[in-house]
Order: sequence, then C-alpha cells, then structure tokens
Amino acid sequence: MTPFLKLSLSLAIVLILACSGFFLPHKACLPLLSASNTKDEILKEALFYRKLEGNAVQCLLCPRRCVIADGRRGFCGVRENKKGALY
Repeated sequence: MTPFLKLSLSLAIVLILACSGFFLPHKACLPLLSASNTKDEILKEALFYRKLEGNAVQCLLCPRRCVIADGRRGFCGVRENKKGALY
C-alpha cells in the first residue's frame, strides 16, 4: 500500500467519524455551543481597527485595509461592523 493511499484512507475515516458525530467538542467549548447563548454573546470586539465618520470603520488587520459600512462585513467575511465597532 502506498503512503498516499494510506493517507487517503486515514482522511476518509476521520471524515466519516466527524460526520457521524463521533468527535465531541471539548468541554470548554460547550458553553459557546449551547442554545441559550446568542451570537452577540460570542462575538469579541476587534483590536485593530479605526473608527470613521458615519459609523464606518477601517480594519487594520491585513494589508487590504477594508473600509466597512455599518452592518457590513469586510472582504474576508470574518469581521463585521456593528454600530461603529468592529467584531
């Protein structure tokens, strides 16, 4: 059996186990996954951004320097402007 085939079979087994729910989240992650938490409770304010006029912000994390309007996300799709604060 070639090393590539062994790796492919291993990845297939991991994928099957993950899809079947075999892997359970770490106990530290469970509060984040519970139904009582809302999306806003999980979000953290970004550290690297600049506030602009009209509730817009400029993300300073990557070289793109996205200017993000209120209620919108940057190019990466990860950071979101919520009422003039980047999350």
